[in-house]
Amino acid sequence: MKKNLILLSLLTSALLAGCTSKPSESDAKKIIEAAVAKNSRGAIKVTSFAKTDGVEFELMGMKGYEMTWKGTFQVTQTKHVNTSNFCASDRPSFHKKYEAGQTFEKKGTVTFQKTENGWKGSYSDGLGCYFG
Repeated sequence: MKKNLILLSLLTSALLAGCTSKPSESDAKKIIEAAVAKNSRGAIKVTSFAKTDGVEFELMGMKGYEMTWKGTFQVTQTKHVNTSNFCASDRPSFHKKYEAGQTFEKKGTVTFQKTENGWKGSYSDGLGCYFG
């Protein structure tokens, strides 16, 4: 009987832990990889990614989680790169020219919103890319 109570207690704890889970580092990495692929049109890839911190919040009844991260990114094609938003272009501009194989580091934040279907994350780079 005592074993059954211990087992029931462990299962209940595991279920409750699942209900209050937070977004994972992997969840944030997928969002950043998608933003990099879209904005660079395939000219940049994520080579390392790590969560540096996270905080839960509630704003006007909406539950959220803000995750800070740092990463290393590799330019796969020689391009002019805006490292603030991962935009890459062939056109000379005020952005630094990176040769294929060069890397840069960046830090940022991914914000998640708790929904009925789980956590939904987003990354805002501030500015979109213009490829004109």
